Amino acid sequence: MQEFQVNTSNYSSEYGRAAGAVINTVTKTGSNQFHGEAYFYDRDNEWGATNPFTRLTTQTSPGVFTSAPYKPKDVRKIWGGGIGGPILKDRLFFFFAVDRYDRDFPGTAVPGSPSAFFAAPVPDLTPYGGSCQALTTPVSNNPNQTAIKNSSSNGANVLTATLGACTLMSRLGKPDYGSAAQTYNNGLNGLLAELGPVARKGQATIFLPKVDWTINSRNHASFEVNRMRWASPAGIQTQASNTFGIASFGNDYVRDSWGVAKLYTSFTSTLSNESRFQYGRDLEFEFAQPSSAYEQANFITSPLFPGYTNPLGLSPDVFITNGFDMGVPTFLQRPAFPDERRTQFADTVSWNHGRHSFKFGVDYAHTRDLSQNLRFQYGSFSYSSLANYFSDLNAINTCTTSGVKVPCYSNYQQAFGPLGFEFNTDDYAFFAEDNWRILPRFTLNIGVRYEYEKLPDPILPNPAVRQTQQLPSD
Repeated sequence: MQEFQVNTSNYSSEYGRAAGAVINTVTKTGSNQFHGEAYFYDRDNEWGATNPFTRLTTQTSPGVFTSAPYKPKDVRKIWGGGIGGPILKDRLFFFFAVDRYDRDFPGTAVPGSPSAFFAAPVPDLTPYGGSCQALTTPVSNNPNQTAIKNSSSNGANVLTATLGACTLMSRLGKPDYGSAAQTYNNGLNGLLAELGPVARKGQATIFLPKVDWTINSRNHASFEVNRMRWASPAGIQTQASNTFGIASFGNDYVRDSWGVAKLYTSFTSTLSNESRFQYGRDLEFEFAQPSSAYEQANFITSPLFPGYTNPLGLSPDVFITNGFDMGVPTFLQRPAFPDERRTQFADTVSWNHGRHSFKFGVDYAHTRDLSQNLRFQYGSFSYSSLANYFSDLNAINTCTTSGVKVPCYSNYQQAFGPLGFEFNTDDYAFFAEDNWRILPRFTLNIGVRYEYEKLPDPILPNPAVRQTQQLPSD
């Protein structure tokens, strides 16, 4: 890039289709001399401070879970260069640039509240009334509950876990509190496999070849291509720590290719014309990672349903309050989000006459969009507590609603319908402006621009609602 301009307001009527600002860029060109440049940038998190909010939870002993600060690796390397020169002296020139971005930045899968999520139930109820009944009756002002709360700085969360173990004892028919607490701790230990470091990388490669051609004294043409490829396994979530399981970060990809041709013609010393043609494609797509071993064992197959395998081959989304999301995130898959192809032509005439500098122009763009993103297509379960999640993990229909045995999740969502939509739009624009230099220090800019967008016909009109059967063009 040779230079760029940022116009935030009151910019020329030549520039349109922008609500707030316009960025105008000028790429480098070749010349009669060979010139080149190269650069390298290295940034390593080893030289930086530890993020106190990135913490890793481990089981230090049976029923004891500890969270401590964790510093993941984060290495960025950016390198590239450019070279330009003559192909035919004074007539034909080239410029070529390449840019490479490599980042190795493992993420960390964490629960939303580690102290609450990994609080373990007390191992023995003897000091607290000796039974779950003594712990739950009475419900309010219970001295045994107060004793557990006061037993440690995390006592309130330990009480929640202990009451959860009592819930499992009742729902799962455990013979005693000890076995119920063990089931609770086994569940926590299983969830640990869904947390921790996640291998994550980001790689981008950009190529920009450009040719400038001085056809004759009145005509100059240029041709350039901008090609970018981005691949980031597990790179949808980019923060240092995320409340998603190790297989739920999601893979992110972008493929952009743009070609631009320009012809500048000078008819006289005061009259010129510039024609521009562009064709480009923006393809962005995101997919789920392969399911983890925990998801394979519990969500795609399950000990509760021997011989059954989820026919979709991927796990539903499972969310636990104070915890994290496991399985396929609700916003995936995205095979094309979007796959956009644009063909654009613009022509601008410039005429200088006395104190006036006139510009007139037209702009036409045809855009074809394919957007594929059916949210919740694999289903999504939400659990309000670990006790409810462990109930469904170990048995079928252990909760009761109006005397009926039901699952223990709070809500379930799944979407049905078309996976995506394809449509075309046409954009037309016309503008005229005059930079009138009234005085040496006073210039008046007068401009007008008209834009029209022809929208497609409705894809899924509702016959019962007339307004859905037509989209206004404006």
